[in-house]
Amino acid sequence: MKSQVIVLVLVIAFIGVMLTGCGNSPVTPPAITKAEWRQKCLPYYNIGGSRRIASIAEFKRVMGDPASTQTINGSAYWYYDCSDGVIQVELIDPSSAGNQLLIQTINDY
Repeated sequence: MKSQVIVLVLVIAFIGVMLTGCGNSPVTPPAITKAEWRQKCLPYYNIGGSRRIASIAEFKRVMGDPASTQTINGSAYWYYDCSDGVIQVELIDPSSAGNQLLIQTINDY
């Protein structure tokens, strides 16, 4: 009986490892395209139309965290991975904008 319990525990542990991939699950590509990302971002960056003023936190809650960021000469650049490439968002320096999101441009990168 005791050996059957041990075997059962080992089988369950093995199945768990197989299902989780030992913690090394393959990286899945982003499901959203650049066009879909731009459409989702439209309320925050609409050239010639109304723009929603949002905090950095609100924007990240809606659009997700950028894959990478950098700051050059007072401009912040956020990079979002999409299924068909990368979107670069150039922000006016968030610290001088009172932590509000002000998008300068959105570029294919």
